[in-house]
Amino acid sequence: RTVTSKAGLPGPQGRVLPSGLDPFLRKYLVGDTIRVPRAKHLIDHVITVPKGYGLVLEKGARLNMTAGSGIIVHGALHARGTQLNPVFIRPADEGAPWAGIHVTGTGSTRCVLTGLRMSGGGASIGGEGAVNAMLAFQGCEVRMSGCAINGSGAGAAIDVHHGKLSMKETWLAGGQVPQLNITFADLEAEGCTFVGEGCPTGVLARGARITLSDLSFSGYSGTALDLALRSHVQAVRVGFTGNGKDKSMDATSTWESGGSAVLIQ
Repeated sequence: RTVTSKAGLPGPQGRVLPSGLDPFLRKYLVGDTIRVPRAKHLIDHVITVPKGYGLVLEKGARLNMTAGSGIIVHGALHARGTQLNPVFIRPADEGAPWAGIHVTGTGSTRCVLTGLRMSGGGASIGGEGAVNAMLAFQGCEVRMSGCAINGSGAGAAIDVHHGKLSMKETWLAGGQVPQLNITFADLEAEGCTFVGEGCPTGVLARGARITLSDLSFSGYSGTALDLALRSHVQAVRVGFTGNGKDKSMDATSTWESGGSAVLIQ
């Protein structure tokens, strides 16, 4: 069954709904949390989750995004996918990029994403969202595990400003611009795989503090890791293969190999 996000859908009978909340969100409001259940959902416009509410994508939720559609969250975002029942977010029409999910936090807002499968986004979200990325976080502490994000249609896969991103056993692939932008923020990545598939850059870091362990970067047409503006990396067991250039740093940035960093030819 496909649930559409078109305006005008009634809310559950007998409920007093907050004014101004998108009809799609109203149907799944539980207290101060919107819980999107396991089902196919067609998103055909930009939906805004206002301050005071969190968004939870339950396991098995499948969001089909039309061109230019997206979600702006002024609160916490959680995806509760599993290996057997991931959360899928994909374009409704191949070749028609949707925008992204953009989260604006307070500096201590926590987001936890597991079992998320995303593809085909990154177009401009317009209005409130200036960043082109499938997932954009500002002022958030984000934990990702067991996720796969690939095939950005326009922008980055993930963009993080002024917060922290912890990634574990997550896979990023493809795209036309740097896959992961980390700007004046912290990044911890363990057991992750970055695959270029012709993408120019894996990680673009500006003023970032980065810890990498048991990672691989392969197939980037440009530079796998691009570091600038006093970025600092601590790396253990990081492998590179088939890249135009493995890493680049400006004069203010540093790379520290703890233990044994491996260069794969």
